[in-house]
Amino acid sequence: MFSSSFGFHNTLINLVLSSSQNNYVDNPFTCVTTPPISTADYCHRLESYMNCSPTAFSVASIYLTRLYKLEPFLFGPKSAHKLMMGTLLVATKWLDDKFYSNQYYGDVAGLPIKELNRLEYEILSRLHFGVFVTETSFKESSSWMSSSRTDLLEYIRTLKYSPSFP
Repeated sequence: MFSSSFGFHNTLINLVLSSSQNNYVDNPFTCVTTPPISTADYCHRLESYMNCSPTAFSVASIYLTRLYKLEPFLFGPKSAHKLMMGTLLVATKWLDDKFYSNQYYGDVAGLPIKELNRLEYEILSRLHFGVFVTETSFKESSSWMSSSRTDLLEYIRTLKYSPSFP
């Protein structure tokens, strides 16, 4: 049995690895240096301390794929951790009835609150505040994440997401 964060982490890793095909550029999610904690350990840390629902991880994965479809150049080894935190923060606040202050989440993420607030804003604005996920999109994404398929880019190409309509 996989943890709730497994599909989320797998989605992120696939997108980062495929970013070598894109013209990755520095962006608001870029760290000055690659963080010393692996993305797998960071994802486990978020799962352990954010106290968010398994559904939030699934929806955060959908947000990652939407961001990739809109702006693939955001994804790279130095942006993975902040993209992970930002999408999970937005998903948690959108879905979960109980969530904590950004100060708490900043402590979990290892980020100053000002930077965390900026990440949240950047995720929302780049998604054009389109955080709603249809049941069909959720089921398709969950099905892909629970399978052993590795054709994430092909899956993303089939998505019918536009910023104006989820």
